[in-house]
Amino acid sequence: MKSRTRLALLMAGVLTAGLANAQLEPEQLSVEELPDASPHWVFVGDVSFFHMPDSKVVLLNGDAETTNEAYLGMMSTGYNPAIEVAPDGSELYSAETYYSRGTRGDREDIVTIFDTHTLKPVGEIDIPEKRHFSLLQPYGLVTANGGSDLLVFNVTPATSVSVVSLEDRKYLNEIPLPGCAFMYPAPEGRRFGSLCADGSFVVVDYDGDGKETDRNRMQLFDAGTSHLFEKPVYVDDTLYFVSHEGTVHPVNWSGKMPEFGDTWQLASDSERKAGWLPGGWQMEAGHSGSDSLYVLMHKGGENTHKDPGTEVWVYDTGSGDRSQRIELKNAAVSIQTTADDEPLLFALRADFSGMDVYDAQSGEYLHGYDGFADTPFLMRRP
Repeated sequence: MKSRTRLALLMAGVLTAGLANAQLEPEQLSVEELPDASPHWVFVGDVSFFHMPDSKVVLLNGDAETTNEAYLGMMSTGYNPAIEVAPDGSELYSAETYYSRGTRGDREDIVTIFDTHTLKPVGEIDIPEKRHFSLLQPYGLVTANGGSDLLVFNVTPATSVSVVSLEDRKYLNEIPLPGCAFMYPAPEGRRFGSLCADGSFVVVDYDGDGKETDRNRMQLFDAGTSHLFEKPVYVDDTLYFVSHEGTVHPVNWSGKMPEFGDTWQLASDSERKAGWLPGGWQMEAGHSGSDSLYVLMHKGGENTHKDPGTEVWVYDTGSGDRSQRIELKNAAVSIQTTADDEPLLFALRADFSGMDVYDAQSGEYLHGYDGFADTPFLMRRP
């Protein structure tokens, strides 16, 4: 018995010594940084319909062939944010709302600044508790004045704009915007436009303190007979508004004040009779290098302007002629193009299962990404 006890103690000592000698140094966790934003990256806003306080932005690389390869990372953006990317792609801005008790209590609105190399928040700016609290809107949060300012759309239900200095990282001032919605920044200067309920387009100038210095209003369309989507896109210095009925309203902003061009139709008479109409959420995309306008189209009738599209129709903005029809692999609610010389076309699927990627010039389907988000709804490009 004593010999067995001695043997057991000896073995225990050997094992203990072996474990001590084999002990590894604690691993130091690290985070790999991303390179500068690529033209083929896309920031996808996920409103997380089934748990909306946990909205997020997912960063994908459109050149990758598989979902795992495409997925670069994620940024948590709180409850139903508005998002925007800096002109140079170095930062992402998110206007967010938080409550002291999670889903109730005292409200706090902030703009969070994310570094797109690390996807970490690097700053916060307090803003008035008034921001537009709705689904992701392309023009609910925009940069202006070459990226030095940030404009936040407010609804209380009175509409207004909060002006934020990105250079000084602080809130500046609130500009009333009665009867109008969203902000369309001018290509240059401290100036933005807004679409109004009476069919007018208002242009507001402001100074370095965020205070209004001038306001001009002009009639863009007849609000009694037509309805415009509030999600136009720029191609060069021209904004292209599209109506629910399929009429294109060009707004050229190459000068100080915008000029309204001649309207033109997306569909021919026979195509309109067949029911072809624009629709979806982010239903327009633009590519300045080829002077091309991309519009998400579906077959429907009156009041189907939120229906997903089965095709993307491409137009030469110089002539208004259609240059291509792209049949989508899956119906889509939102589209976006990249801005480079070899553009991609992204399409978020209507069933929220993922995103499809096409060659924006040939229309060829390239690949798709599945399951990277809960309810992907909006896209921003660097």
